[in-house]
Amino acid sequence: MKDQQPKRALPSSAEIQSFRRRHAEDPTYGTAGHRWVEVVQGLSDDFATRDILDYGCGKQTLAKALGWAITGYDPAFEEVGETPGPAEIVVCTNVLEQVAAERLEATLEHISSLCGSMAFVVVSTARSSDHATVQTLAWWKERLAEHFDVVHAQEIPGDEAIFLLAPPIRIFIGSEPRMWAAEKVLCHSIDKHTTARTKIEVMNGTRDSPWAEWNSSSEEARSRTTRGEAPNASAGATEYLNYRWAIAEHCNFRGRAIYFDVNALVLGDVRELAQGPMNRPILTLTPQQTGVMLIDCRAVGKLREWPRIAEMQNGGWGIEQYVEALHRQDVFGLLPSEWNCLDGRGYKEGVTRLIHFTDMSTQPWRPYPDRITYQNHPCPEMERLWFEYAADARENRRFASDDEPLRAISSVDVAQIATAG
Repeated sequence: MKDQQPKRALPSSAEIQSFRRRHAEDPTYGTAGHRWVEVVQGLSDDFATRDILDYGCGKQTLAKALGWAITGYDPAFEEVGETPGPAEIVVCTNVLEQVAAERLEATLEHISSLCGSMAFVVVSTARSSDHATVQTLAWWKERLAEHFDVVHAQEIPGDEAIFLLAPPIRIFIGSEPRMWAAEKVLCHSIDKHTTARTKIEVMNGTRDSPWAEWNSSSEEARSRTTRGEAPNASAGATEYLNYRWAIAEHCNFRGRAIYFDVNALVLGDVRELAQGPMNRPILTLTPQQTGVMLIDCRAVGKLREWPRIAEMQNGGWGIEQYVEALHRQDVFGLLPSEWNCLDGRGYKEGVTRLIHFTDMSTQPWRPYPDRITYQNHPCPEMERLWFEYAADARENRRFASDDEPLRAISSVDVAQIATAG
């Protein structure tokens, strides 16, 4: 999937003509890229990739200094003026200070959307007639932090500032309509603990999204969803069962992504999970339990046997077939045990990072009271925790003013459980 550049990020025709005149009149203009060849080579080695985009490449001196092909983008040159696709590493040197103020936010958002693993940015802080924005390192750091996780920021001689930037952590949540309360509480629990920027996408096929019209786990699951009925608890047939297998391609086979089933509660910092070591392309709870996954999207894209989204949408594979295809290629590794607490078993306060409510008959939010006979959770502490987070989510306006009161999603009063000892 090729990211589309926001229109506001595009320079105007007048700006492009101005850049072209400057390039023609000044042979040294747009030639500073080569200065950073050692840094870029180091990043290439660190991330084991040559998938690099030079955003605002000018006369392409970085590519020439590297000695191997990278992608260049600069609207001042027709040969590299086409809107680029994403890359594992994005380099943007001495460009942003020349971007018109009204386009700066959109440009930063565009760069962030193209970045798979890391961005290297250099801005000039010097006053110049060429610079639309003249600001300090602190100002640039604040602006960049609205779109990236700032890994490193440093002033260097020559009135310049350099930045290493990680893109937001991509998080995908498999869900369905009656899980709306669980969605909001899960998202709140992620936000509550994270120290990194995140980008959360809820995968729900009934909405206007890439997941609409999906051939889900079974005809039964699809028909039940259409009728607003509960999934088959014994079969575990949920509408979103197979969306998770499309995540790597949805991320353009770049960077890492996290997947959560909606019936989870996060108690730790997802940065720890996202940036932890990986010894396999996919880390799971167990090879049979894929309700939580850390995915190396680039590694999945290199698998010799893996269907593309177009095939998945209409292929009708069940989850067992996807898992078997991955097993044959030795894809699965195990997540740290603290991210694997099923229904409260083995829960340790301060250690457990995630609770997975797998038993549909004891899920605290009780999404299908007309179809499932619910029971109290066998571990009262787990139910209390979920409702504590639900009350906190409501307090933090995670639930819109026109949502039903939280107590309407369960026969148990939220405030009473949230304050229970």
